[in-house]
Amino acid sequence: MAKQKLNWPDIVEKVSRKAAEDPSFKAGLTEEPRKTLQQLFSKQLPESFTDENIRNFAQKMFQITPLEADQLSDLDLEKVAGGKDSTGCSTTCFCA
Repeated sequence: MAKQKLNWPDIVEKVSRKAAEDPSFKAGLTEEPRKTLQQLFSKQLPESFTDENIRNFAQKMFQITPLEADQLSDLDLEKVAGGKDSTGCSTTCFCA
């Protein structure tokens, strides 16, 4: 059985979907981008895929920027803006 080669649209879709669904993956794209992508695709990346190149691509493609120490994450912002808490319940819910 031949190895299936990933094409560019498939790569972008898979990374985009994972970044949208998984905040830790999204953070990994700025903290350890090479390792994060290698885990996602279960493949060794070519040496030309450096952390700096991947990080720059991720920042441009997905508007991912590292958080400063005093910034709130997207999840924290949702909580304070009337989003959902960690249980999935609306923060304005009175079900408790």
